[in-house]
Amino acid sequence: MLQLNSQISFCGLKQNLRVGEDVLRSFKKEFPALKSNTLVDLHIMNVKDTERFQSVLPDLRRLSERYGDNLYQVRREIITPYKDEQLPRYVERTGELLKKKPYANCSESSYFIKQALKEKGETPTRLTMDVINKKNGYPVDGKDHVFNIFGLKENADPTNPKTWGNQAVVVDAWSNFVMEAKNALETFNRIFKVDQSKHEVKYSTGDMLVRSIPVQTFKL
Repeated sequence: MLQLNSQISFCGLKQNLRVGEDVLRSFKKEFPALKSNTLVDLHIMNVKDTERFQSVLPDLRRLSERYGDNLYQVRREIITPYKDEQLPRYVERTGELLKKKPYANCSESSYFIKQALKEKGETPTRLTMDVINKKNGYPVDGKDHVFNIFGLKENADPTNPKTWGNQAVVVDAWSNFVMEAKNALETFNRIFKVDQSKHEVKYSTGDMLVRSIPVQTFKL
């Protein structure tokens, strides 16, 4: 029986991965060239101490500022979907804007992914990841992220990865990947350079696009 349950679980995971890949593929086809200031900022953080990149850092900072200014203009024209029933209208309205002004961070793209997963009959949860400085208890600038997860175990606590089960899948358009949840969290830790000795990662639910308006800026 244990072997049968394991096989069923594996099939469920494969199916969830296929659904996630289909959703991400459709999103990328509709919005093939979205520009993200936080993605540029992340690149800056990863190379700012490397000698051979010093000459391009001013250009990267100007690019991030330009992307951020344009995204701020987009955000001024949208209404945050605080309730799921507002999602279809948000996706419709914001989709129109992004085709004219292709600027979006993880907040915007995660709403599209959530709606697409719901249309596939899934029950996605939109999670915010915050990296906390253990020394002072404050979030670390530039190390917060929003993504979708689905396929959670029944009665799972979305804020506690230990309860998610082995069929959970993360879909993240900003990072451009679909992964088994445990692998996705390891990837996020690498992307955001989480140091377990200095940082604690916390997850929270809630559609909090308002937390990043105006566009997040921080010193690099």
